[in-house]
Order: sequence, then C-alpha cells, then structure tokens
Amino acid sequence: MEKEFISYDRLLELIFRSAKKLGSEVENKMLKIDYIVAIGTGGFVIAKCLYEIFRSKKLKKKFNLNSTPKLLTLIVERYEGEKGKSLKLISGIQNDLRGKVILVVDDVSDEGVTFKKVIEILEMKKPEKIITLSLHIKPKTSFIPDVWVEKTDKWIVYPYEKEFFEEIDFP
Repeated sequence: MEKEFISYDRLLELIFRSAKKLGSEVENKMLKIDYIVAIGTGGFVIAKCLYEIFRSKKLKKKFNLNSTPKLLTLIVERYEGEKGKSLKLISGIQNDLRGKVILVVDDVSDEGVTFKKVIEILEMKKPEKIITLSLHIKPKTSFIPDVWVEKTDKWIVYPYEKEFFEEIDFP
C-alpha cells in the first residue's frame, strides 16, 4: 500500500479545512459544542488544535464556531483475543455528559471500528448529540464521520507518529 507522509503544514491545512466544515455543520444544526473528545492517540493533536481554534475569538468567528468547549480524552486500544480483534477501553471519561453536545475527534476513519466503539461508550452517558470528525476516511470504512476532509486509500503517516520520526533525517 502506498504511504502518504503528512507534514505539519499539511496537517494544519487539513485541521483548518475540518474547522470550516465543522462550523457549517454546527451552524446548520444550531448546535453549541460542550465537549471535544479526543480519541487517543490519533485524535490528540487534532483535537487540541480544534480546542485552540474554539478558544480564539478571531478563528471562532472565521469558522462560525459559537462555543468554548472543554477538552477530554478517551483511549481505546485494539487487541487480539480469543474472539479475534477487538477494542478495549484504556482510559475513560468521568464527566457528566447528559444533555451535552459532544465532538468526537480522530485522525482517520480506517475501518470505522474505533469510532463505533467510542460512540457506544459515550452514548451510555446520555449526551444530547454526538458529532464526529476525522481528517481522513478510507474507501472501505464502515463509519463515515459527520465531518471529514479527504478520502484516501493510502497508508497515512501523520507527523506525530513513530514512523514519521523514523523516516526523518535529523541534522
């Protein structure tokens, strides 16, 4: 499978494009996002950048974002057990999410399994609405996020991944 190495500049471009799409989604549905949930570990950097965009008066206005949500993390890990590949919760959320609007962020919806599991976990906390966002989706994913930027069949290597660092020739 062909690999695509995403630079930090390209990552920021994708995040800004996702913020613009998110602003349209939020405005159209007249929603106010209460929490951003970063799916660990792929969603950490993207969620943190979106969190800072929400905190910036200039960028909130530019992207039609109308709230200042809190940032949370939820970590799930894939493992192989007796019944095949599965996901387990490593670190959860203790906050009361009843009646809240949640934005769930990951870098890519590859198979869709992680998004589905995280939504299942979060729905137990009875939020009003869950909005999902990823920068990339794969053609065969079983889950299409509400907001996504690009579809690709390439193996994506983000600039915060081990493989990215191993490929760089440091001076």
